[in-house]
Amino acid sequence: MSAADHPVDPASLHPCPEALRADLKHFFYLLLTMDTPLEQLDRPASARKRLAPSTLKTLFEDLKPFFGWFEERGLSTLAQLDEDDLREYAAQVANAPVGQNPKSRRLFGLSRLWLLSPYMRPSARLRQPFWEREGMDQVIGKSEWTAENKSIPVHPATMSALLVWCLRLVQEAPRLIHLLSLSPSIPVPRRAVRRPCPGAPNSAKTGPRPIGQ
Repeated sequence: MSAADHPVDPASLHPCPEALRADLKHFFYLLLTMDTPLEQLDRPASARKRLAPSTLKTLFEDLKPFFGWFEERGLSTLAQLDEDDLREYAAQVANAPVGQNPKSRRLFGLSRLWLLSPYMRPSARLRQPFWEREGMDQVIGKSEWTAENKSIPVHPATMSALLVWCLRLVQEAPRLIHLLSLSPSIPVPRRAVRRPCPGAPNSAKTGPRPIGQ
């Protein structure tokens, strides 16, 4: 199957500038059929060499801001982009009102275009993005990810009450399960009535004592 025969919905490429649609279709075809040469990067990257169709949709969304920027500049080919152009787009990504992870994906989307450019026609061969030489941290800052748990700890007084109720549920569970397992025809034994202590008046028989006696 050739790139031209690869089934890509034309409607899904609508946000892409018309000048780039054929090259983008070829780019997605390459991502599905061959490994991205990540060894060409000057840095370690925890990225997949070959993308699944569902991941291509995410990548396309990450490239949409680039498409808009590309069209506004009146460009027609990826090979036209020079160093200053890429720095201008990188500044737009850095100032975007999104988190660091989306910013990183937007830049790495262009990095994938560059990595696969030797397999594309000359007009679609993107130059090496400067952030692959200088580091993405120089554009979007250091990674926000940390292994530290940032959740606010629960107050000890709250945890104490929760622990007490959890223990009660665990201790009462066997009795409750036994009662629920009984047949409806078997009467559930009522709780034993506490008998009064010897010598204590039986209020149920004598009733309240009249005032003055």
